[in-house]
Amino acid sequence: MKSRSIILAKQAEDIDMVYNWIAEAGLCVSMRLHPLICAFAAGTPLLGISYDKKIAEFLDDIQGIPPLRAEDIHQDQLCSALDAAMSSSVSSNKSILHQMQTLAKKSVDLLMMQLQKGRDPAQ
Repeated sequence: MKSRSIILAKQAEDIDMVYNWIAEAGLCVSMRLHPLICAFAAGTPLLGISYDKKIAEFLDDIQGIPPLRAEDIHQDQLCSALDAAMSSSVSSNKSILHQMQTLAKKSVDLLMMQLQKGRDPAQ
């Protein structure tokens, strides 16, 4: 089996290209939130390493398990997490993704209502 790795070391200008790379990947490992969101949306197995509250909360919401913490990570723990991520079922992501899409649509609808009324949505 031939393996291929893509490492994004600098900011990409085309988000569609980055999304497609992540969607085609066999696994996305990231400490950053947006690649993890893209992987989840694309159904790509993911492994998030948390150094920040928002990453830990996102991973807990979608996986229901405590994330790997960057400051506590060990080689054996990382290997086990990689194995688990690779064997995870993408189908379980679909219902959660649908819920997230529904909530996002409601948020946009509420924002649009506030803007149409001339209100500042931040208030």
